[in-house]
Amino acid sequence: MAEKKAKKQEQSLFGQFPPQTIEEWRSAIINDLKGADYDKRLLWRSYESFTMQPFYTPDDLEGLEYLSISPGRFPFIRGAKVTGNRWEICEEIGVSSLEEANSLAATALERGATSLNFNCAVEDGHFTGVPIQKLSDMEVLLEGIPIDEIPVHFTCGGGGLPILALFAAVANKRGVPLEFLSGSVDTDPIMRLELQGSFKLKRFDEFNEVKTALEFLGENMPRFRCLCVHSRQFHDSGASISQELALGLASGVEYLAELTSMDLKADVVAKHMMFSFPVGTNYFMEISKLRAARLLWSQIVAQFGPEDVSSCIMNIHSKTSMWSQTLYDPYVNMLRATTEAMSAAIGGADTITLSPFDEVFRAPDGFSRRLARNTQLVLKHESYLDKVIDPAAGSYAIENLTDKITEEAWKIFLEIESRGGLIEALKSGYVQREIAEVREKKDTNLAIGRDTSLGTNRFANRSETMLPLINTPIISTPLERGSDRHDNRKERSIETLIKRFESGAKIGDALMSEDAQSEFTVEPLKPYRASQEFETLRLATEAYADRSGSLPKVFLVTMGNLAMRQARANFALNFFGCAGFEVIDNTVFSSVTEAAEAALESGARIVVICSSDEEYAQLAPQICKEIKGNKTEPYIIVAGHPKDIIGDLKAAGVDDFISVRTNAIETLSKYQRLLNIQA
Repeated sequence: MAEKKAKKQEQSLFGQFPPQTIEEWRSAIINDLKGADYDKRLLWRSYESFTMQPFYTPDDLEGLEYLSISPGRFPFIRGAKVTGNRWEICEEIGVSSLEEANSLAATALERGATSLNFNCAVEDGHFTGVPIQKLSDMEVLLEGIPIDEIPVHFTCGGGGLPILALFAAVANKRGVPLEFLSGSVDTDPIMRLELQGSFKLKRFDEFNEVKTALEFLGENMPRFRCLCVHSRQFHDSGASISQELALGLASGVEYLAELTSMDLKADVVAKHMMFSFPVGTNYFMEISKLRAARLLWSQIVAQFGPEDVSSCIMNIHSKTSMWSQTLYDPYVNMLRATTEAMSAAIGGADTITLSPFDEVFRAPDGFSRRLARNTQLVLKHESYLDKVIDPAAGSYAIENLTDKITEEAWKIFLEIESRGGLIEALKSGYVQREIAEVREKKDTNLAIGRDTSLGTNRFANRSETMLPLINTPIISTPLERGSDRHDNRKERSIETLIKRFESGAKIGDALMSEDAQSEFTVEPLKPYRASQEFETLRLATEAYADRSGSLPKVFLVTMGNLAMRQARANFALNFFGCAGFEVIDNTVFSSVTEAAEAALESGARIVVICSSDEEYAQLAPQICKEIKGNKTEPYIIVAGHPKDIIGDLKAAGVDDFISVRTNAIETLSKYQRLLNIQA
């Protein structure tokens, strides 16, 4: 009875709000814009080549067949979780001291982390991060860590098999059944090919190493993963979200195809595989990316004929984006990490790692680690994002974006497959060219201010100095080798490696010989942070100030129309502030003579005239006449682009023009060269 009454009240409530058509919504918005152009102000063209709308309605869900799919059901767009939205809070540790790494791990677990990731990458005869040389080192590292309860992940580089064997050896020594162990080693030879330009070994040997690990896990460690498909190398090289997703899926297919051709079952390969997706600041798109990834991957795996439908479930690790991290105004990185972590959680990631805000310029300390960890704890314990399965389900916008990303990523994926798969597409340069095309658009949009990086290309803190704070020590420890000189190509199994480590062998003894290197090379990808070019300019300005004793000065001549002079002065402040110049702002000058005298007295090498286009025709030539010809003749710039009189102003002595169309990187580099500031 009560239920019927409540339903009746609900119907009565909604009856008071009659449905509105799309055109009615659009008309209301246009009215609020008060004459501003609807398309220019509110429509946004993504790097995926589709248009983002300012609002979405039920009509945008038409034709989406998966909307009725329940969590835990194929094609797993809503995830495999059927109770809650739990994820692992993963702390990454990469210090060069085993004892310190163990202490950091213990602290992390005590203060809220639920899994660990040790960076112990082996590359070119060195460890980057934690140097696990032998069994006793692994014991020191894991002392007091409940490895049967806590997932332990290892970033291994080329050392995946030995690290897996050492981890299993520690479990054996403790008497922990191997089936209790969970976590991963991040073997991904294709990523090495993409970043280094070649495999470390011959192609067959690379995949055979993965096969060896998979065979062992399939028989002994069902909860552990040894194959990690990364997409950060695409993301950090400037790829669009759809490109990143398509290329990640193509990587996964390369592994499935290669390993199943080596007589491994699709179930064994897929169940011991995980995907690591970086998550950027494009909030709704990143949520949609993870949902689209699960949908597409489940359908891909299904084509390989797995015996168990659960093999189609994608296990997702998400880490906050390095592409969006900035050196200047680094505390903004905490805000970025918060939205990125929310995207990962709402998108249904299984494991989430947040980079500390200061990772860009120094080794993270206890404070920054705690903030990164607590961000996830707040999302769980105060925002309750772990309580609801697929909280984005039913959102008109996110469901529509999920569908569009799915469609676009699938087109790119099919194109890659038509070229023979990812490796062949890399060899031909197709992947590199496609990413470069998007990256150039992103770089240009950041340089002209169409895209914003707070504290870097907009709203820079002009008093901030970072040069003295940069301290990024290279953590590199030489790989040790013992007297155990076996032929590593014979009896290559995890069981054999465990026995060798128990007998005192070191990782250097267990790595495959690199005598037979990759049969081919590809053009490497070029990961970087989006803000790096701006930061290079600003660091050069800081270094110049250290040498000369003062910052380069820019003097603003503000005259004429109040609104225009203020707007253009603010633009100039921001423009030169991005390169760390000292900008001398002024309220207003009553005469050209007064303005010229003040500009010359300031000693500024650059003078920017800030007024309206209409007034520039008279003001700019007068100011040039008053200023030019002096002993320290400054460079005169007009803020704006008065296209009808540019020729006249140049003839009168104006040297340059800056506006919203100006490429800040190119122009500021030019001004630095003018002032003998070496970038």
